[in-house]
Amino acid sequence: MSMPLSHSIRLYFPYTFDSNASPSEYTKFSNQLIERQIKDLLSTAAFLNNDVHDNFLESPVWQKDICKLDKRIHAFGDKLVNGIQDIPLSDGFFGMHPVKLSNDAIRVINQGSPSDLGQGFSISLKPSAIKRLADKKITPPLAEQGWPVMFNSVWFYGLNTGIGMMVVDLSFKQPRKNGLSIQSIEELQEINYVICRNSGDHQSAKLSWGKVNSNANQTEKKSTNDASIEKNIETGIKGLSDLVDALLPISIGKGLQLTPTNDRKNTYAYTYLATEQPLNHEQRKQYAFRVARKYNELYLPDDTDQQIDYFEPFKPITHAFSLEGAVTYVDFACCIEQIPESILNFDRTAIPQAYAPLILITYAEYIFLREMATNTPDEDRVDMRNPTNENLTKLRDFRTRLYDFRLNFRYTQISGNTNHNLFCNTNKKALEIAELLIETSSDAQEIEQYIADHVSQKQEQRLKTFGILGSLFAVIIGWVDLWGLNLHGILFENNKVEPSSIWVFLIVLIFLSATVIYISREPSNKSKSKIKKDSNKHG
Repeated sequence: MSMPLSHSIRLYFPYTFDSNASPSEYTKFSNQLIERQIKDLLSTAAFLNNDVHDNFLESPVWQKDICKLDKRIHAFGDKLVNGIQDIPLSDGFFGMHPVKLSNDAIRVINQGSPSDLGQGFSISLKPSAIKRLADKKITPPLAEQGWPVMFNSVWFYGLNTGIGMMVVDLSFKQPRKNGLSIQSIEELQEINYVICRNSGDHQSAKLSWGKVNSNANQTEKKSTNDASIEKNIETGIKGLSDLVDALLPISIGKGLQLTPTNDRKNTYAYTYLATEQPLNHEQRKQYAFRVARKYNELYLPDDTDQQIDYFEPFKPITHAFSLEGAVTYVDFACCIEQIPESILNFDRTAIPQAYAPLILITYAEYIFLREMATNTPDEDRVDMRNPTNENLTKLRDFRTRLYDFRLNFRYTQISGNTNHNLFCNTNKKALEIAELLIETSSDAQEIEQYIADHVSQKQEQRLKTFGILGSLFAVIIGWVDLWGLNLHGILFENNKVEPSSIWVFLIVLIFLSATVIYISREPSNKSKSKIKKDSNKHG
């Protein structure tokens, strides 16, 4: 298999937060994130190489930026990704300003300097994976250290639906010019298989920021001594979760209740791969299947159309979508004569400006609906048998969130370009968003009916209470009139009345009132059960 001409993988780490938080909380979150310096990151992420140029230490980790979108994507899509920035935050939450990892922070993570892009870090594969590659005469580019990985960019989006998304863009090569890189699709499959597993257990790959020197590419040593180099090599991390948590500490988002979802354990990924290796259509679909589903060479599906959706707008391009991830596969060999410029520059134009943002929007919609449909934390559970006012408020909030999403943030056409819309719709189909939307809409309707029934019962109880009070007043007035008592005269004019008459009056009045209350109240549960049993018996 020849060398992939271009490749990248975007990993999506979703968060949830309270979109009804006060404006001051959003301001506080944004300011704290922007104020973080690289020295703060290094103190949190002890596994990073601390041999950092002094000019980087006080540089910001994050900086505000705007995601540049394809001009054919509707303004609505831009508002979803970048928020509405020309409206004061005090007027409502319309999405946070996206932040991007600063260039200095990228160089630090890639082990670079002001004059050097760095050598990135390394990822180690399992012995079984190394053997599978060795059988194909593929060896680790970094000798014992494994395969090179570099950061291209890292973004954090705070969407107006209450979904936050950190997008980590990686490539399996060294940042510096003519640096080492993977040479085959098989390598990409094996790395893709493990880089998405971030649970921290035996399934997660080891990542190391130690100095690496291979026979193919000797690099100059910096001022760090050999002992610290060995220490850095030994102290790796299992998966990317530790780094993601260091880049975006939960303590910063405490006011917004920023909470990472469990999706990072098998992280959703969008992979771009371009190759000049000639493949027939079925072979290309098999590779696309494995990359999208994050399978390695052990998995060869009998039917690549199962559990995956394809969209092939042009002969050289295959988009594949699954619940685990998506892939855009470009086969330059399909272009018999000259490769069109638009296809040649696909990774620099169409991917970052159109397809990657569309993946972000669609995956965020999936997370929102899935959390609405399935995720109920213990503190948010509702006692449906005997709901309190707080329980009913939570149900109304659920209904409001869904209706707000359906009316203000849901779209049918995201772009004026047909391929963009088909790409989005195919991805939605793979993520089963339509089913989630139907389920949550059904939940909202049932909640609405439940609240209406509960309110109706409350109103009936109030009317019954008023009826009892009215009956009591009627009894009192009637009995006083029948007895011939002049209460005003007794109380204020010192009219003489026999005490025995008053006691008899009070006893009879209490008896009548108790009779009215008893007759007006609902049958007991035992009575209801008896009535139901009798009706079943005679039915």
